[in-house]
Amino acid sequence: MFAPSSTVLATEARTRALEARIAELQGIINAAHGELVSIAAEVVDTGLGLGTGVHTPALYLAWKAGISTARAHDLVRLAKRRDELPTCVAALAEGSLTLDQAAEIARHVPAAFDADATAVGKLMTVRQLRTTLPNYGYDADQPKPDAADKAGPIAPERFVSMGTDEKGWWLRGCLPEDEGAVVQAAIEAMRNDLFRQRTAQLPKGESASVSLADGLVCAAEAALRAGEAAHPGTDRYQVHLHLEQGPSPEDGPILRRHLGARLPSWLHQLLLCDCSLRGVTEHHGAPVNVGRKTRIISRRTRRLIEHRDGGCAVPGCQTTRGLEIHHIIHWEDLGPTDTSNLVALCHHHHRQHHLGTLGITGNADLPRTAEGALVFTDQWQRTMDPVGNGQRLPRDTTVDHEATTRGLTPQPYEPPLGERLVKRDFHLNPNHLAAPPASEPPPERVDDEPTAPSPTWDRPEGETTPTRAGTTVDPARAGPYAAA
Repeated sequence: MFAPSSTVLATEARTRALEARIAELQGIINAAHGELVSIAAEVVDTGLGLGTGVHTPALYLAWKAGISTARAHDLVRLAKRRDELPTCVAALAEGSLTLDQAAEIARHVPAAFDADATAVGKLMTVRQLRTTLPNYGYDADQPKPDAADKAGPIAPERFVSMGTDEKGWWLRGCLPEDEGAVVQAAIEAMRNDLFRQRTAQLPKGESASVSLADGLVCAAEAALRAGEAAHPGTDRYQVHLHLEQGPSPEDGPILRRHLGARLPSWLHQLLLCDCSLRGVTEHHGAPVNVGRKTRIISRRTRRLIEHRDGGCAVPGCQTTRGLEIHHIIHWEDLGPTDTSNLVALCHHHHRQHHLGTLGITGNADLPRTAEGALVFTDQWQRTMDPVGNGQRLPRDTTVDHEATTRGLTPQPYEPPLGERLVKRDFHLNPNHLAAPPASEPPPERVDDEPTAPSPTWDRPEGETTPTRAGTTVDPARAGPYAAA
């Protein structure tokens, strides 16, 4: 055996210091998320800050905290279930559980398994929790037992969502069996037709490769062609793209999907080889408008407004479908039908404005940071900032000092074990069988009281490997075992 060199020892020491610092900071972050759950609970219970229905709790938190709506929904979900999952919420507040781990527990675990799910959740990665916890079948919309007889049958889930991310355009959906069978039959029929067409063009003996994705695109194209044939001359059955100058002259023109992302350069060049174009005349950077000639907003003007605003223009709202175009100065008050006086709103916020709880003033064509630009105000006439920003730390201070000043004194966070997960060995015990927290002494057991099993995965005899204090772990399985 060779003694480790000084370089190896120095690297190990630096690694340990780095990991300790990560644990300290993550503990503070977890505790801060616990405080955000408390604030979310107050927003949910009292409606503070929502401005008479201008925002939902999740959209309000996403806007004010500058976080994604998915993370805001996690905070709201934990806030709504804080009475059902007290152990999970307490672990988040003390820093021993991350928001992502707690959110998976709140999303999938019934209240009866709160304690055990929290205990094993500290030792499992988020990916492992997402793999195992859905088996416990928690349904937030399921009626309570005392109301099950009155509720009647539960309607099947039915939704379709679409969007874009770094990989491209995505589609997710869930339909009842009968409606899903109709969609499946249409896609498979189009795929089969496409397969026969492409195979007929190939040499004898060769066959084309056609996927369900090809069938889905073919079904969509067929629907658009049928609509164009039924209503010739309309542009409702076209896919609209916006070709415009890039941020700088060096960038050249860029192509964007309507209310969507910028297309890559190769696809930009491919689509412009054969398409129909409709130019928009601008004067000093603003489209030429129709003024007071008409109140009706043309389809071309509507697309310009929607593309400019990117969806509902109200701060914190992320609606991009079913938009309505609003005259900032109403037509009856001599407001022109110009892009500077038009703004895209969702149905909810359009209604809130006309109810008097949402104020809208300014020039919609100007950037939000420019003087005279669009301004939204709530029912108390407070300006709604376009984006919520966090408060800066004072100079000559540290995040640890500021956390302590604000009452956040969590323990360093212990990361998951990172072991391989064997799903068949995973199970949770109900709360009345779960082991008490390590910080509390075990209650005295009556002689005839059965021993409460601790959170465990079944382990073959002799397969124990010490890890954390008080636990031993099978290296081929994930989860804690009672110490021998």
